[in-house]
Amino acid sequence: MSGGFRSYFDRNVPSIAIHSLFDKYDIRRAGKLDEREMKSFLEEALGLDFHQSEIYFFLLDKDGDQRISYEEFKDWLRSGERFQRLDNRSKFERVCMAYEYFKTFDTDNSGTLDRGQFELMMKYLGYHHLDMDKIFAKMNRHNNGKLSFWEFMIWLNWAPIE
Repeated sequence: MSGGFRSYFDRNVPSIAIHSLFDKYDIRRAGKLDEREMKSFLEEALGLDFHQSEIYFFLLDKDGDQRISYEEFKDWLRSGERFQRLDNRSKFERVCMAYEYFKTFDTDNSGTLDRGQFELMMKYLGYHHLDMDKIFAKMNRHNNGKLSFWEFMIWLNWAPIE
């Protein structure tokens, strides 16, 4: 790459370059990358394997709509994260474990947990005596009645997300 930056992860990458990259993978021209489009980017452009790209897709989908908006995409590229959760084996194993719990209780495959699924998971994890309404409300940063994997990971604090 030229123009004074070495990678799309460089904080100095011009927005137009990030938008061009986003548009390249936005095959449907929907203004958001669906799971297939984002995984294609992660695997083809960045060299992640299938399992890594699957988990990263859910980490990047902050609002749980199963699409990556341009803002989510740009914020991630400029975050400086650079796959730190993949480089540290123990961190990645914790993320994988959390992902498996999350997917187990996402029984409708929506990519999110509703209030009932959340309570079942919490009880499975041993949290029987907590005020589930209060915890769910605190975790639900987007106030949309569902928890994304990103919101779940922030609450777990097993591998820093923010």
